[in-house]
This record gives sequence, C-alpha cells and structure tokens, in this order.
Amino acid sequence: MVKAVTSTALTLPCMIGLTYGLVYFWGGDDARCFTFFISFSRAVTTSCGLMRKYWIAIEANRGTALPFANWPTQKNAVNLLQQTIVERGPCSMIAYVTVGADDIARAKRFYSAFLPALDYELTESTEGLAYALPQQAGQSVCSPDLYVKPTFDGRPASAGNGAMIAFEARSQQQVRDLHAAALSAGGQDEGQPGFRARYGPHFYVSYLRDPQGNKIALFSSDPNEPGRDG
Repeated sequence: MVKAVTSTALTLPCMIGLTYGLVYFWGGDDARCFTFFISFSRAVTTSCGLMRKYWIAIEANRGTALPFANWPTQKNAVNLLQQTIVERGPCSMIAYVTVGADDIARAKRFYSAFLPALDYELTESTEGLAYALPQQAGQSVCSPDLYVKPTFDGRPASAGNGAMIAFEARSQQQVRDLHAAALSAGGQDEGQPGFRARYGPHFYVSYLRDPQGNKIALFSSDPNEPGRDG
C-alpha cells in the first residue's frame, strides 16, 4: 500500500519536471512540451489506478493525446492549450497566483473594478489583497485565488516578460464591459476586445496591464455566441 501511494505521489511531479525541462530542448515551445506531457503521462500512468483515472478525465474533457509521430504544429498546439484552459471545468492544479504591487491602493482599485463581477470576493490584510471565488458545497477543488502583495524582499515589484493571468467572463459583452472598467480604474490597454486570427473561432479576448505592469487577459469562449467566422 505504501509503495503504491509513493508511486502515485511521485509520478505526476516527475512528469511535470520532465515537461518543463523539455521547454529548453524545444527552445521555449511550451505548447509542444504540453503535448508531450499528455502523451507521456498516458504511457507512464496506465499501471496506476488513481493516475489512470486522472488520465481518463484529461482524455474525456481536454481532447485525445497525440502520439509522438503526430505532434501538432505550433498553431495547432496553441489551440490545444487554449481549449484545455477553456474547457477544463472547475478543477485546478494551481492553488493560487500572486502578483507584486508597490501601491496596494492602486492595485485594489484596478482589480476591484472587474473581479467582483466575476464573483471573486476580496479579503484585505496587512499582507495585501486576496481575491477568491466562493467554494460551492460539494466542490472539492476551487479555482485559484489571486493574491496582490508587496514584494517579499522589499525591492520594487516587476512584471514577468511572458507571464499573464487570464480570467474567464460569461459573455463577449462582459469582456467589453470589464475591459473598459479596468482601463478606467488605472489599467493600460494591451489589446482591444475581439477575436484573434491565431486562436479558435469562438475565443473572444482582450488584454490589459494592471498599474504595476502585470498582463491580464479577459476572455469568453461561448459557442452559443456569434463567432469570428459569422
């Protein structure tokens, strides 16, 4: 029993570590590494009951993994990642996300302009801001919390080049409304609401930066709304 539990506990971290190591092998191509991770996880975890259930959930909800000979092109891989994010449902492997802020009052004005409309609740403390979705009855895993805090080392906060946090809206109209509200609350426009040619036909998104420079995406991917192709 102990051996089985140990094997289960170690398998996923090892696969994740291997996946991130391969980022450097493919020159930073995270999308291709993600596809490798899915294929590799299926091969490694078929002998473990718990991890096999995890794989079945991935296959049922996020698309079928691809064999090594059929790795997707860059564009298709990006679409696969996008589909995974949009369709993954209420479960999350990420517990929380933290961004740094030198001016907590400005950060509060910005994030409070749109996160409450997405049902996030704010808790303030001497350590900063915590935005969290209420956990529903019977829900074992909730979406990640967002923490906005001064830096731990006391140095000025800085935005990561290539880092971004995406929040899902309920509709294209809400993307437009929240984008405008965030800009009015001190945000900087990084991309007006709309469709992008490189993404799926129903992926409607806007981009902006918070007062510290952290990049934010607001998106909707409702197949019942008009898509990019009409």
